[in-house]
Amino acid sequence: IERTHDRMPVILRDEDAEEAWLDVAGTPVTDLEPFFIPLEASEMDAYAVGKRVGSPANDDPGLLTPVA
Repeated sequence: IERTHDRMPVILRDEDAEEAWLDVAGTPVTDLEPFFIPLEASEMDAYAVGKRVGSPANDDPGLLTPVA
């Protein structure tokens, strides 16, 4: 992921992880540590997407459509 961003993002693998990660008031930081395990490169796929993905005003499945 280094060629996309200089920091490793947290990859949330299920709904429970999403809920805990987004519960900034109720989840102690120590409970989030299990999410800080890198995902193996073989489990990821990367492709270019359109510039619309950079705006929080856009929220639709078309954001995931690959571009040349």
